[in-house]
Amino acid sequence: MVMRKTISIVIVLILLLGLPARLVKADSVKNISVIQNIAVPGDDFIGSISLAEANLYEDDYNSKYLFPMQGICTAGTGKIAVIDNSYGRVHILDGFLDNVLTFGSLSTLIYPTDIDYKEGIFYVSDALNGKVQFFSGNGAFIKTLDAGFLNTPTGITVSKGYLFVSDYFENTIYKLDMNGNIKKTANIDYPGGLASDADGNIYAVSMSGKNVYKFDTDLNILLVVIGEELLFPSDVAIGMGGNIFVSDRGLSRGGTTNGRIVQYSASGKYIKKIGKTAESYYSQQDGALLTPAGIAADMLGNIYVMDAGYYYWDINSDAPFGHSMGSRLSVFSEAGIFLSKKESPQDVNGRLVNPIGATLDENGNIWVVNYGGFTASELVQFSPSGSLVRRIDKLDGDAFPSAYSILSDKAGNIFVGLYGGIAIYGSNGSVKNVLYDDRLGQVGKIIKGIDGYFYATLFDKNSVVKFDYLGNIIQIRSVCKFPSGIAQDSDGNFYIASINDNKIHCFDNTFTEQRTIGEGGGRGTMQFYVPEDVATDKAGNLVVADTENGRISVFSTKGDLLYQSERIFYEITSIEVENGTFLVTDCFHNIIRVLFEDISSSPYDAYFSAHPEAVIARPGEEINITMSVMNVGSNGDGYNISVKEAPEDWDIGVANGSFFLAANESKQINLTIMVPVTAKDGDSVNITLKLMSSHNLIRSVVVTVMISTHLPAKLSIGNSDAMESETTTIPVNITGVENMRGLSFVITYNSNNISIINVEKGELFKDGLIVHKISSEKILVAVSVKGKTAVSGSGNVAFVTVKGEKISVNTLQLQNVIVENVLNERLEILIEKGVFTVKPYLHLNFTDGVTVSNSTFFFTGRVSTGSSLTINGKKINVKADGTFDATVLLSAQQNMITAAAVYAGGEETTITKIVFFKGSLNIVIKLKIGNPYMLVNGTENEIDPGRGTIPVIVNGWDRTVVPIRAIVETLGGMVQWEEKERKVTVQLDTIFIYLWIDNPKALMNDVPVWIDTNNHNVSPIIMNDRTFVPLRFVAENLGCVVDWDGTTRTVTITYNE
Repeated sequence: MVMRKTISIVIVLILLLGLPARLVKADSVKNISVIQNIAVPGDDFIGSISLAEANLYEDDYNSKYLFPMQGICTAGTGKIAVIDNSYGRVHILDGFLDNVLTFGSLSTLIYPTDIDYKEGIFYVSDALNGKVQFFSGNGAFIKTLDAGFLNTPTGITVSKGYLFVSDYFENTIYKLDMNGNIKKTANIDYPGGLASDADGNIYAVSMSGKNVYKFDTDLNILLVVIGEELLFPSDVAIGMGGNIFVSDRGLSRGGTTNGRIVQYSASGKYIKKIGKTAESYYSQQDGALLTPAGIAADMLGNIYVMDAGYYYWDINSDAPFGHSMGSRLSVFSEAGIFLSKKESPQDVNGRLVNPIGATLDENGNIWVVNYGGFTASELVQFSPSGSLVRRIDKLDGDAFPSAYSILSDKAGNIFVGLYGGIAIYGSNGSVKNVLYDDRLGQVGKIIKGIDGYFYATLFDKNSVVKFDYLGNIIQIRSVCKFPSGIAQDSDGNFYIASINDNKIHCFDNTFTEQRTIGEGGGRGTMQFYVPEDVATDKAGNLVVADTENGRISVFSTKGDLLYQSERIFYEITSIEVENGTFLVTDCFHNIIRVLFEDISSSPYDAYFSAHPEAVIARPGEEINITMSVMNVGSNGDGYNISVKEAPEDWDIGVANGSFFLAANESKQINLTIMVPVTAKDGDSVNITLKLMSSHNLIRSVVVTVMISTHLPAKLSIGNSDAMESETTTIPVNITGVENMRGLSFVITYNSNNISIINVEKGELFKDGLIVHKISSEKILVAVSVKGKTAVSGSGNVAFVTVKGEKISVNTLQLQNVIVENVLNERLEILIEKGVFTVKPYLHLNFTDGVTVSNSTFFFTGRVSTGSSLTINGKKINVKADGTFDATVLLSAQQNMITAAAVYAGGEETTITKIVFFKGSLNIVIKLKIGNPYMLVNGTENEIDPGRGTIPVIVNGWDRTVVPIRAIVETLGGMVQWEEKERKVTVQLDTIFIYLWIDNPKALMNDVPVWIDTNNHNVSPIIMNDRTFVPLRFVAENLGCVVDWDGTTRTVTITYNE
């Protein structure tokens, strides 16, 4: 409690005193960690999870049988242990069902589902954490069994010294030793809870098969109970005489809830059902059951049943939804007589059920929209320390209507989104105003815009509303379908999370859509499942609540993935960012969480990723991988991507793998992998790519290619790009086809951004026929061979010539694809979309490879209006008509000039040209004490870009020290830093100078010399995390003349080659 209060007070001080959050020019998200959980009831409260906003089910994640599960076991004489999966705890109860011990937390247990106790040790399976945890009899943590093969451990029991674990998604029961080594396995469909009897036999529930299996300790099947009476079983227990008791959650799609306990004899014969069906979760009769999710039996003939609350399964839903209202523990005799119960009170102090929105007011109080049991909402206010302040369950004297969102403007107003309305409260809990308007619909996430107005998503209206502080509607704009969360960046752009296509839609300040972030529904790194909310963090990045995937992802506004948490944040429904902390609603665990985002700001740092990271390909196929690099350091840096490890016979190409990025800039690079035709079916190859920067920063990423000769043919559109107003040709390719006579397909495109110039037949059909029709948004194409011939193999089927009309990133989607063989049979076909990027126009008005005699090289050029421009990392002023001029100081021989034009959406054009300098270098550098800029032949450059570092005179030395890199690189040299030795290496042509921090001696071409012969204290030093070296020593040993003007405190360095 002391830690919790301390953290809360810090948050309040930041808010009230206006302490500035540390502003970072670039960021690297290291971690997101939990620092406070709010609304966790006392130790004697047994909580159950909720599946209110999302049920975690998807076609590729069949979790329908996994929820709810809530195991129980006996824990010594007269005691039982009960899983509390809402708050990540285990409760030990005595014979009177009084709580005698509580242990565990959400930091160690995410979704614990089953428990067993043997010889003083508790064993807990955590399904969503993929682990088994060991605790002592007094609740002390012992160890984690983090076996790599465990996917979703659901059931657990111990028998004869072995650990038996059921794995839901692996459809497997494991026999393990206590170190996690596999001794035996058995397979059943979607296994649930486990139990063991006095003889050591193992019992397992098949939750989908509705059967109970009895195994011996070597997992040989002894008995199968055909559960014709079972609807939705979850757990099993063995009574005194060997009778089998099964907890049946009683759910069926479109049917009524009919939770009960089903009893079978030791031989598997049906005996009876125990428990009555509860009529309501508000007032249950003794012995009534809603959704029994766990069961245990003791040797005194008692049957313990954990009821997880109210669950239901709509006819239109693929899996159940539900919440913890009505959860309780009941005790029956084996004869089915109700004996006692332990309730989970609905109105316990501070308890939340289905919290879907939270906000922090100007006093540090936390306000929550609690959706409860779906019939009515309430507002709940907590103090900064997490104590309950008030519950508001009425609005204008009536029951509080359904509410969906909440926002404090930090000025005494609390805005609550209703259906068809907005309620405005004071931070003292009083109602200020309630506005209803038929145009609103379901008012989702509310934010305060940078213009002082408020914006909210209208979920069922596919719109965003703009309103003032009184609730007056200013404007309603159509956006994407089913908008949920909304955020705005410092430039006024809006970002909206859509749970229709599982993407983040990016709009400018007029709500004109620019692009999307994410690749739609899925569990991949660039995919989302039900992204409920999006917010901007203190560095301007986008923070996305990936609700069903159980994670939080951080992106740059350009769409680069910067950080992705582990799957430990299920059912996050809202995110509010306050000075580096996130206030999030955890609808799964029914709590509010305060998270801390650890952002570092290093001078040189980068994020490096590849997408996709794993692909399946056939021999001879070409694979395109997109690599993303973002400079998250505070300084500009040069980068090179190379192949570090790969098989010798694989042809791998990196396009434009050397480049420069300013701070916060990003770039996407295409990697082409040609799978050799000799690759064998079943092979798996890892390709390691290395990113290395000019400052010796190294990052790596691994791409895995799995080989299969059994893939269907694939039709794909090649990725391509063109500058604005220019044309290019995009291939449509087919791979691995056999005996193809012809095919037809449709390509959809955005006619606002692209013009289609022509469609031509590809190489595979060079002697065939092609028919096409170009219309707005679609191209219809049909190609075929002549006569009765056929085409097999891989190649181009068509070429599409396109023109980039508007700078944008565009998806070219294939639809209605039909491929036929010579027998007029349709062939199975995979399809792969293409991306066409219209990049900003960029032209440099000089010839590549030109030779000049003046070291100050001046040139002009033109770029698309609205683009930012850098040349060799330095920002260039662009005129209103897109023209610009630039000056580059050349070094000896070959010089590389790299210009990069970047549009608002991150679209980029990079041009690199070579200029040869034939002449004598004449460089004059002027530095002024206390000034972060230097003049190089009259042109102003920052000494330490982005850091504001200045030359200083060290007291006691009377010597000027500077960060030397910018000066040496201006002369055409290079500087390297070795952290381990704290060593600086300066090189110019054949001159090498080696210096060490706090060492007054240096090596000059391997000859030891004093840095200052008159003062042996002068040495390189570190100040403000930067390395400073004595200026005169380095400059003069590189062949420069150094002059000092004491009047203006100016150093002049002259270099004549």
